[in-house]
Amino acid sequence: MKTSQSQYLGVRGLNYHVRSWGDPSAPRVILLHGAQDVSASWQFTVDAMKKDWHFIAPDWRGYGMTDWSGSQSYWQPDYTADLNVLLEHFSPDEPARLMTHSLGGNIAGVYAGLKPERVRLFINVEGYNVPSVTVAETPKRYKAWLDATAKQDAPPRSYPNYAAFAERMQKGNPRLTSERALFLAQHWCKDTEGGGVTLRSDPAYGRASPLCYRLDEQSLYWSNVTAPTLWVEGGQSDWLHILLKSGEYDKRRACYRTLTTERFENAGHNIHHEEPERLAELCERFLLEH
Repeated sequence: MKTSQSQYLGVRGLNYHVRSWGDPSAPRVILLHGAQDVSASWQFTVDAMKKDWHFIAPDWRGYGMTDWSGSQSYWQPDYTADLNVLLEHFSPDEPARLMTHSLGGNIAGVYAGLKPERVRLFINVEGYNVPSVTVAETPKRYKAWLDATAKQDAPPRSYPNYAAFAERMQKGNPRLTSERALFLAQHWCKDTEGGGVTLRSDPAYGRASPLCYRLDEQSLYWSNVTAPTLWVEGGQSDWLHILLKSGEYDKRRACYRTLTTERFENAGHNIHHEEPERLAELCERFLLEH
């Protein structure tokens, strides 16, 4: 297992934890994790890379060892602004290579459209997946969010130990090996004072959002992306099937100017947990080509 280093960086009033692997003089690749995940989840993919790279992976606000927002709210614009600061620090002199998953891909897709000159290459693993909603749904969503903010978030569920949480992860994803599940559990969770372990992530992230995720708006960002883009999808992913059923799958892919699509037929949403060796081979080839 390749050794990672940790550092902390002030980002818009929060103390951000950033994990890195490799020689700082090697080509930089920024790794962006998804929701309910942490930077360490890229370990399996990093281990499978053959060439020398300098991987830099932040824990998003509210996750891992980065501060929680403090406002009990998590907005896409805030994540995008955080990414802007992170790239100014870690890739100030050249456009960034972005390798992303889920939430990370959604954030990077917006950023790459707003600042195309700052992104050299975009690898999007299952990060095209948020279902669209209509403006007509906004009042209902807004009210649900207001009602949620008036209530105190329930504390994160506790588990007897890391092995128990790893077992819970495998129940949710039977394609996840026991070894990888235990590794993830040790990074997703932390010890509690009364014994046992609990999630590091802020429970407020799971609240309903009043914001609408609209395809017509997102398309404006995606259609402005100039970086070569690799779209990686899991054949067993619920998100993929939701998009196929909604009829939005082809519309989303058509937004990108330069798009390569790869499907891992036997993988679900968390491809980097399930088939990291194959993912590493695919992504490394794309990195070297561009």
